[in-house]
Amino acid sequence: MPDNALTKKLYQQHAKPRLAEVLSSIGLDVIYKKAERSYLEYQGPDGKPVKVLDLLAGYGAGFLGHNHPRLVAIAKECLDQQVPFHAQASCRDSSSILCTRLNQLLKESVNKDFKVHLINTGSEAVEAAVSHCGLSHHDKLVASLRAAESLWCAFIKDNVDSAQLNFAEQSIESNRQAVARPPRFLALERSYHGSGAASNRLSWGKQFRTSAPSTGLEVDFIQVGDTEHLQQTLEDHWVTLVVPIKNSRGDWVMKDRHIPMHAAMFFEPIQGEGGIHPLNADDLNAVIDVCQKKSIPVVADEIQCGLGRVGTFLACEQYGIEPDIVLLSKILGGGLAKISAMAVDARLYVNDFSLQHASTFAEDEFSCRIALGVLDIITDDETACMKIASSVGKCLKDELHLLQKKWPTVIYEVRGLGLMLGVELAEQSKNPSAFLRAVEASGALAGLVSGWLLNVEQIRVGPALRESKTIRIQPSAYIEQHELPRVIAALDRLCGLIAIGDSLSITNFIHREGESDVDPITSGLVKYLPSVDHKIGTSFVSAHAKPKTDIPRVAFLGHFIDPEAIAGWDPLLSNLSNEGSERLLKKIGKWGGHFPSVSFDVESSAGKKVEAIVYVWANMAEVYLEALKDRSMMQRFQAEIRDCMDEAIDAGCEHVGFGGYTSIVTRACRDVVNPNIRVTSGNSLTVGMAVEALFRESKTHGIDIASERVAIVGATGNLGWVLAHLLNGLVGQLVLIGRPGAEPRLEKLKSELEAAATGSQPIKISSDLNDLRTSRLIVACSNAATPIVTPAHIIDGPAVLLDLAVPGDAYPSLADNPNLSVIRGGIVALPDGSKRSPLILPGWHLPRGYAYGCIAETLLLGLGNINEDYSCGPIQPGQVRRIMDVADQHGFTLGQVKMGRSM
Repeated sequence: MPDNALTKKLYQQHAKPRLAEVLSSIGLDVIYKKAERSYLEYQGPDGKPVKVLDLLAGYGAGFLGHNHPRLVAIAKECLDQQVPFHAQASCRDSSSILCTRLNQLLKESVNKDFKVHLINTGSEAVEAAVSHCGLSHHDKLVASLRAAESLWCAFIKDNVDSAQLNFAEQSIESNRQAVARPPRFLALERSYHGSGAASNRLSWGKQFRTSAPSTGLEVDFIQVGDTEHLQQTLEDHWVTLVVPIKNSRGDWVMKDRHIPMHAAMFFEPIQGEGGIHPLNADDLNAVIDVCQKKSIPVVADEIQCGLGRVGTFLACEQYGIEPDIVLLSKILGGGLAKISAMAVDARLYVNDFSLQHASTFAEDEFSCRIALGVLDIITDDETACMKIASSVGKCLKDELHLLQKKWPTVIYEVRGLGLMLGVELAEQSKNPSAFLRAVEASGALAGLVSGWLLNVEQIRVGPALRESKTIRIQPSAYIEQHELPRVIAALDRLCGLIAIGDSLSITNFIHREGESDVDPITSGLVKYLPSVDHKIGTSFVSAHAKPKTDIPRVAFLGHFIDPEAIAGWDPLLSNLSNEGSERLLKKIGKWGGHFPSVSFDVESSAGKKVEAIVYVWANMAEVYLEALKDRSMMQRFQAEIRDCMDEAIDAGCEHVGFGGYTSIVTRACRDVVNPNIRVTSGNSLTVGMAVEALFRESKTHGIDIASERVAIVGATGNLGWVLAHLLNGLVGQLVLIGRPGAEPRLEKLKSELEAAATGSQPIKISSDLNDLRTSRLIVACSNAATPIVTPAHIIDGPAVLLDLAVPGDAYPSLADNPNLSVIRGGIVALPDGSKRSPLILPGWHLPRGYAYGCIAETLLLGLGNINEDYSCGPIQPGQVRRIMDVADQHGFTLGQVKMGRSM
């Protein structure tokens, strides 16, 4: 077997790359080696076993714990007896017994006889239900069509008039077309029914309904209890058959016969992945009553909540509901087998379905025997699993409610029934820690909490798939009573750390450096925190952005520059070393997603205002450099950027600027152009300010740029081409340098420059970097992957190197040359500094009132009312000159020369 490091590497490379990244980022990428009852075990970094209390229990499947001895004995017996696995097209022994047993138990729960169809997984059970309901609905329509056509035959016999015969033929054809339409389905908002082609479409939320558009499954989502919307939805989707009926006088009259277009309504009694939401009984019954009156079958998805987990055999029992179809899985396999069941009311079962729906692996003897053992354990009075689920669940829920009262700024709500509980974390827009505010805004707080509990407290929980702020607590029925105080104490400690914003301690398991010495339980700091208004929403924008006014609003997208940025962003993490900061940023960068960092206003010297919202990714440049070589990473970043742009549009932004590598991974915005918002890479102002910085730095070092030779490395690229045009006529001589083979393009550029020049300015072309030694001023903007300008290329005496390449063209050792000034461009001073524009960009190494060129250009587009995409793709000299004019009009000036890395 491979070691742990190799296993993780192979899993990421060949199994689930994105999942592996996310698990690694929050410390959940452990490799469990052993499982018993309520515990899992993995090998720690020191090689010693680590025992973990499992409160996730197979996403609800482990109700009977891991490797239940009675089930293990059944499994061994199957292997010892060499029972057949593949025995399709035969009557299956244990399958028949299991289906009979399930029917008996279901009848006790909902007072109906069922036909039971066995499959393998929960998603497959949903798919089977969709297929069965679609087939049943089709049969109903065909029966109605045949009845209608019998009446039309009678009508035709009584009518020989050609016009009436023509009308009859048209009506019959219209009826046939109406019946041929595919059925629709109903589901509830916040539901999750799986990730198969059909089950995906039945799941609420765009992330579940975008991967299978080709299925053609049309689903209408209803809010539970909203019977008015349900009634209107049903009326909007009838199948209407025109039918001739004889009235009391014996005359034929035309009637419309309406048949519901919906084949079934799916619901979860407790919405698991939607955040552990038990449905309101009255609201649920009201919706079901409407469906049943219209003869629309009701499908209870008990895959996660059924089979005893909530204290009754079915969760439906607690609602007084008698569904037409029941779906079971998870617990049915006892943690050892993959098996699911679709149980259909015997009166509604379509017999031909058993011929049409087959599965290679369904009904195998092994899984059926395990499932029979599970049913025996669940219903055994001595094991009393359902009673334990009810009593222990209530005790745990009561303790969690006490925690909620103690930490109202951390725990928003506790929900659930039995041993299916959810703890929803409160929004953290007012948390003292910028890190925790960002984690919550990017949807990763429950994941971080899960990682902390596992790595610090050896307790395993996990976020709900659909509701990222909710922690699932679904232990086995065999959880030891003495473990409950341990769980509550661990959550108590965690809530205290979150409440005071101790991001250093919370992230210690990631960066592995010193924890805070603050005791959150006894410090008393929590009482000074502001109360949280949950009505304002969950994002920074909804909490803090002003309502939209006539003042233009822009958005800016950026990322962290370097590890030092984290201290400027969250002072509570300032005790981290650069190595610790880098470890933390590399980990959290894998979560994906953005977060709103700051919103601010800028007033120009012309008296105009612009509002801005800055969105940030917790990534450094190295992550984006990796993405440039990995197409799937590139696509993921672009998808995240598009999502952020949608959020900016919803916040009322009219322009969005791209900083740093957000511009590069979108090809200077070209790949994410959106008709609802204007985009800019900010490159025009960046180039304009870089030219001004070159002039200023030259003057500082006593270099007369008007008489000096300026060399441009990478002159055939867009930046080099633009800079050549901007410097043309302003310097003593231009030296255009490209790689060998670029001479024809260099000649073309030279001709363009000579044609545009007002005077006679010598222009030289070269493919030899050694020609740099003749120039005191160098502009480097190649697209080389590694540095290419070395100390050997630098002239003796004072010189200036403007390095605009990403990554840089200049060798790091050039910084040690006392006669050489290496600059990266210019930083923009906003109007009147801190008086008009008290802008602070956390973690971006800028003094108050200063901005990088890319964000400054975004602000200027709003101030200048420039209603077009700007600096999108290759930039033009005219764009640079125009945006510099706008900057001058509004008081945006070169503030200082940029020496290090930046946006």
